[in-house]
Amino acid sequence: MSTILRNSTIPAAFKYKVEEKAPTFVHPATGETIQVQIGLNPDPVSNGNSSVDTFGALMMACANAMASQQFKNKDKSALVFNKADNGEIIAAVISSYDEEGENYFYNFTFNPEDVKGIKNVVNYKDFVDEQRNITFPQLVNAAYCAAHNIAISDYNVLDVLIISALECIYQWLDTNAKDGEVVELVIDDYIGRYDKMTAEQYQAALVPVAIATVETVKDVKKMSIQFSEELKAIAKGSNDMQS
Repeated sequence: MSTILRNSTIPAAFKYKVEEKAPTFVHPATGETIQVQIGLNPDPVSNGNSSVDTFGALMMACANAMASQQFKNKDKSALVFNKADNGEIIAAVISSYDEEGENYFYNFTFNPEDVKGIKNVVNYKDFVDEQRNITFPQLVNAAYCAAHNIAISDYNVLDVLIISALECIYQWLDTNAKDGEVVELVIDDYIGRYDKMTAEQYQAALVPVAIATVETVKDVKKMSIQFSEELKAIAKGSNDMQS
């Protein structure tokens, strides 16, 4: 079974989860404190949709983070995402090197056990690419701005969006897992440079950026996310910040 994220229950779940956490930001012009609200419908001018665009920007940021030299040590490395309240690992992007093929492989896991034994573990909040002088939130914003002409200026709000997106993907996979069947969730997005398009043109320009899967084996739900070929190329360093 294959489902496209934007056509699933995830956008509504994401809206509920973010708004339940009630993040706020200060309006730069008025100084007013505003509570974040997530819209379910695409903007008729920009085609942006705050209930789905975070997911594509997050996947792009993860691929760009993997391109950093700190994950090119020919040993397993992990970029981990933790809950703020208890430090529990929600998800991790793991980089593995195949010496025979001289190639890097990437796997997005929701199982904290997969991180155990990895020496090079970097928390997403601590990630800094020194060569490009950029942090992980800045990578998310760069991807968001390039594709949708939007940036999230308040990093506390951005953090809520990042963690909520991962929680929603996990919950969807957990709920929709079926015995003896691989269930797929296709995360698609527009990953070109922002341009004004009709709704039809925008829909035609959407491409998969990652595919999340869950398979139940002996009552154990095995979940992962794989980058699309374009994002794999970015992670390996053959493409940089969509340039």
